[in-house]
Amino acid sequence: MPRRGVKDLADTINTVNARIGNTENFWEYRSFKERGFDIIPQIHLGEKASALERAGIHTARGDINRDIIARNAVIDATRAAYEEAKEGLKAVASVPASIGKAIKNEIINMIREVAKRNHDRLSLPILSGKYLRLISNRSEMQDRASMEQFVADIGVTTFEELKAFKKEREAAFDKIGGERVAIRERMAYLEGLLRVYKEYEPYIKNHKEQWELKGWARKTYERKHMVELSYYDLYRNKLKSMITEPDKKITAGAWRKELASLEKALEKNSEPYVEVVTDLASV
Repeated sequence: MPRRGVKDLADTINTVNARIGNTENFWEYRSFKERGFDIIPQIHLGEKASALERAGIHTARGDINRDIIARNAVIDATRAAYEEAKEGLKAVASVPASIGKAIKNEIINMIREVAKRNHDRLSLPILSGKYLRLISNRSEMQDRASMEQFVADIGVTTFEELKAFKKEREAAFDKIGGERVAIRERMAYLEGLLRVYKEYEPYIKNHKEQWELKGWARKTYERKHMVELSYYDLYRNKLKSMITEPDKKITAGAWRKELASLEKALEKNSEPYVEVVTDLASV
């Protein structure tokens, strides 16, 4: 459909929704890039991959989307942190010149020299750096006053001190990042088990009813519920093959409880992760 047609369609749908009081759903025809969102769009799974994912089987396309979702979560959290920091920096026009004179700070001197040649803005020479690429609002890194304030806040005056600060923050990044990867991997494992358990659960009652009967009654029940009992065996065997714990026990309740605990741990871990990423990007 031509772009004008897409816009007209979105406008028509939004107008109708407004008339009937449906204000929660808003159709947007512009791309993320056009709307100024520095986030990554997910790829189309397709019918076959969607069916496999619903059955608890990971696909290459599904893995790509899971990675995109994780990256976008970091982008969103970092953006929120920077918006908060931006409000705090409104009152800071610049670090007073008297401070620069009273305390020799070679980093601030360099920032001012670079900004002087670039219309009071800083340059970003490494646009795809390890930490800088995790920051959505890179323009904040080009603001002279913001970066001077950052140097003042961390209390360094020489490049040797800045190098030591970076080393300390990199160690923190590796620790927090490693914890986040381990949490996400465990969460993905538990989510996979629970997806298959959801398919398995309806047939547990058939298995239970089967073994509550004896003799001819059991045989009659087994013939009548052959399909259900086959699915019970199928999903049970699949679950057993997925469980990495040595005892191979199927404990859905414990899985759900652990998953909820991991979600809280990941949320708690987000704030220090955003802080360390912001520090390293600023360095």
